[in-house]
Order: sequence, then C-alpha cells, then structure tokens
Amino acid sequence: MQQDLTGLINRISSDLSLSNTLTIELAKLLEYCEVSGVDIPALTDKIYAAGVLPADKKHGKEIYERLRKDIKLGNIPFAPNTAPSAHPSHRFSQIYITEEARQSDISKRIISALSDIPAREIVHYKDVFNLAHQDFMIQKREQSIILAVNKGRLVYPGAPVCQSFGNENFCYCSNVMGCVYDCEYCYLQGMYPSGNLVIFVNIKDYFREIDKLLEDKGRVYLCISYDTDLLALDGLTGLARMWCEFAAARPNLTIELRTKSAVNPAKTLPVAPNVIYAWTLSPKSIAARYEHFSAPVDRRINAAANAIKAGCTVRLCFDPLIYLPHPEKSDICAEIKNLIDEAFTAIPADKLYDVSIGSFRISSSYMKKFRNVRRSPITFYPYDNEDGVLKYPAEISAKLENAAMSALRAYISPDKIYPAN
Repeated sequence: MQQDLTGLINRISSDLSLSNTLTIELAKLLEYCEVSGVDIPALTDKIYAAGVLPADKKHGKEIYERLRKDIKLGNIPFAPNTAPSAHPSHRFSQIYITEEARQSDISKRIISALSDIPAREIVHYKDVFNLAHQDFMIQKREQSIILAVNKGRLVYPGAPVCQSFGNENFCYCSNVMGCVYDCEYCYLQGMYPSGNLVIFVNIKDYFREIDKLLEDKGRVYLCISYDTDLLALDGLTGLARMWCEFAAARPNLTIELRTKSAVNPAKTLPVAPNVIYAWTLSPKSIAARYEHFSAPVDRRINAAANAIKAGCTVRLCFDPLIYLPHPEKSDICAEIKNLIDEAFTAIPADKLYDVSIGSFRISSSYMKKFRNVRRSPITFYPYDNEDGVLKYPAEISAKLENAAMSALRAYISPDKIYPAN
C-alpha cells in the first residue's frame, strides 16, 4: 500500500473516530479502491463534503457505514484512463518429470510436442509444485509442466459450492492441476501454491478407481475439468480424448468437461450423450479484464454452436457472474442480457442440454491466499462472509442472477436453468 494512502487512512480514521477494527476495514476498502482505479482524492472530497468532520464515534461510524455501502454498490468516482493494461503472453518454459512418469505414452507425447523446451528429472512433483515463496504471476506467464504419477485417492465427492445439476453420486477428480488460463477470480490461486501445471500421467489408475465407484454406486456424475481446462490442453496431452473414449463405453458414467477454449470437440473427440461439454461465458467487459489468455467470448459461443451441430451434449455456464463497478459506468445487467442474446442467436435453445447461473463466491480461506498472490479489484472487493464463504451482498447477487434468469427464460424452460447452491 502506498505511503500517501496510509496517511489518508490514518487521517480519515482519526476524523471519524474509528475503532482499530474499523480502521483495518477502512484500509481494506481503500486498497480495493486503489486497485480498482477509483479517484481517491474525489472520494475523499465526498467524505468531507458535508463539513461535519471530525465526528464523534457514533456519527463517525454512521458516515463510515455509508461510505462502505457506497463502495460495495459502486457509487464511487473513477479516475480517468483506468483501462486495464495489456496482459503478457503465455508460454511454456520448462518440463519437469519424475522417474515413474518417464515411460508413459502421455509423457512421451508432451515431451515430443515441446521438444524445444528443456526437460529435467525430479524425485516428486511436490519438490517443484510445493516450493515456498513462488511467484504465481510470473509462473502463469512462463509455466512449467510437471509430469508425475498421482498416488492414493484419485476421485472425491463434489464440493458444496459446486453445482451437482440434480445428480446423485456427484464427484470430481483432477488428473491435471493448474490451468493454462489466468482468470483473476479463479479459486486455484488460493488452492495451489504454484501457477505451474502438474499433469498426472497414470490415467489408467483413475479409470480403475472410477470403474470400482460405478460398481459400488451404479451411476456416477463426474466433473473432470474443474482444476484445469482439459479441452484447451487436449492438443498437447490427448487426455480429453482418453476421458471421452472411457465414458463412451460406460453409459452409467456422465462426465463434464468445463472450458473457456474455442475448441470444437467434435473435430477430434468421440461424440457421446454422456459427455457434457460446458462452456463458461462471461460478459465481454469481464472476460477482457479478468480472463487472461482464454478464448474470446464470441469464439467460445461459436465453438459451442458447432459442437451442438455435430451432436455433442452442451451446457452453458453463466457462472461466476462478476460484479465490479467499472470506470465506463456500464450496466452489468444489460451486459448479461446482451451476452445471453448473443449466445442464443448462435445456439439453438432446443438442442442445449441445460444452463447454470451463479454469482461469484469463494471460500474465505482461499481468498486469504488470493490476496497474497494478486492485487486485483476481485481480490480486494469487500465481500460478505457467510459461514466461511465470501459472497457479494445479497442485493448484488440477486441483481446479477435475476438478470441472467430473466434473459434466459426468453429462450429456455426454467427447468433447464440451474441456479448456484
């Protein structure tokens, strides 16, 4: 935090007679303003405009609460020229491989495809992935690939904050940890210590565990691409194809591959009714600012439309919906409607499997790590904490989700729309 901002915090805290707790809160609010491009001198003038400062504790707290609400709801002045700077390009810079992974066909395929990148042997993937004091942001721009064998349990019950779409036996697994994209709201930066990729090449061990689960449960709904984007990586790894071929032979298994890519899976992957390709779509202003390296939204829509034409099962995910006030003062609800209109201009509603919607939410423990990794309006927004889950204030979540629900009902039946838990 800049020294002049620290001085401003001390001044406002003193003039509002704030407690130590509220002073710490004020510092977080003003840090959010700083990274969001807010015109802080104009905001300060707004605080002092009424001419009632300094104030006693009671009135100071009232003024502070009004300020806090204004900041949360975006009733704040922006500085000029606050457009985001260009994001650096992505590249792979290094391959690490364990001895156990070296003989895998998947490893050989990746090393052959990236023959110009040095490969170095390591004992265990955690020797690189779990190192202390890593620079997540640099790693996202120049990622290392770590090829390894995953041991122990490989399939887990789905998390409560994730949508099960009404399915029993909702599970997930990660045979890749980390993503080639760099979305500023992605929970992975709070979950993992590294921005690098770990690719577990023992895919047959995953398949054996899932077959046992199918024997025990009868039916399984499995999300395989929460912690990465397997479709975006398939040209390099071939893993999405392996998963799709595995699922196609098991009608009691449904798998979901979530993606922000522009890949048309029907060109290279088997078409099967129990393989769901789920495209995450965001308003263009959000995608441009916060979804670095991912495919442009119109290309994602195009890919989804082409996949449907080829007979693929397709889901659209308007989740997470991001609320952040922008200097352009654009109407986020209008942007959500425009996005949905654009999607259904290209995609036949009667061919769509279903749709999910949900406003941004994240574990508070993940957000603590977020804030050490990245200075962003998303990380510093003053969220409400509900039982350890950070969310927007109820009125904002309702505004976002109602805008999406209203626009979607013009195209599809409500029983195909799944709101967040």
